Amino acid sequence: MLYKCVSMDLITFRTRIEFGKQSVLKTPAGSVFRVLTGEESPEDGRPEEPGVRLNDEKNKMLILWEYEFCSVLFEDRKEGRDCLKRAVDILTKINKVAGIGDLASVELATHWILPVKGYEFKELELKYREAFLKNNELLGNCIDSSAVLTLACDSGIMYHQSGAMSIEQLNKDFRIFHFDGKGNKLFIFLMARMVSESVVQFSASQVEESLDWSFGQLEKHASDFSRIMEATL
Repeated sequence: MLYKCVSMDLITFRTRIEFGKQSVLKTPAGSVFRVLTGEESPEDGRPEEPGVRLNDEKNKMLILWEYEFCSVLFEDRKEGRDCLKRAVDILTKINKVAGIGDLASVELATHWILPVKGYEFKELELKYREAFLKNNELLGNCIDSSAVLTLACDSGIMYHQSGAMSIEQLNKDFRIFHFDGKGNKLFIFLMARMVSESVVQFSASQVEESLDWSFGQLEKHASDFSRIMEATL
C-alpha cells in the first residue's frame, strides 16, 4: 500500500498577553469595541462587561479582551508572521484606549497538522507511537498514544502536545472555526506553545520582538517534528 504525507501546515496562530497585577484594566468595553471596529456597538446591543469578544467568521479571526488578558486568534492562515504583525496592530489599538502597562506574560500558541493518507486511525496511532514515543528514552514509558512535553528555552517555556488525530476530534477539541480538511481525514497533530515573561511593560516593539522570537522557535520545532514523522510514514 502506498502511504503519503505532505509538509506540516500551520492552521492556528494565537497570541495571548496576560496583564500584570498592577494593570487591572477598568476601561469600559464599549471603548475597546469602538477602537477595534469603528462602530458604536454590536448589532445585538452594547458589549457586555468586563470584556469584548469579536468573532469574525469570514476571516476566521477571534479577538477576546478582558480585564486580565487579551487574546488574538487566527485560523487557516499559513503566513505566521503576517498574523503576528496583525496581532500587534490590534494590541496597539487597544492600548490607546485601555493602557495596558505591566505584563505578566506573552504567549504564542500554534497548531500544525501533517495530513496523512493510507492509514486507518488505530494504525496511524501505532505508527506515531513507534516513531515518537517507543524509541525515545524520555517518552518510552508513556502509556498514552500522545505526548505532552514541557521544554525550557532561553527566554521562555515551550509546551508540546502531539498525536494522531481525526478531523472530527480536531474540530471538536482544537478549533474555533470549522475546518474542512480539504479532503483529508487523518492527521499528525502538533500543538507548540511558547510562554515568555521577558517583557514586563507593554511596548508594541518589544511584544513584536518577543512574538517573533517565539514563532521562530515554534516554527523550527514544527519543522524538526515534521521531519521525524515524514521519515516514518
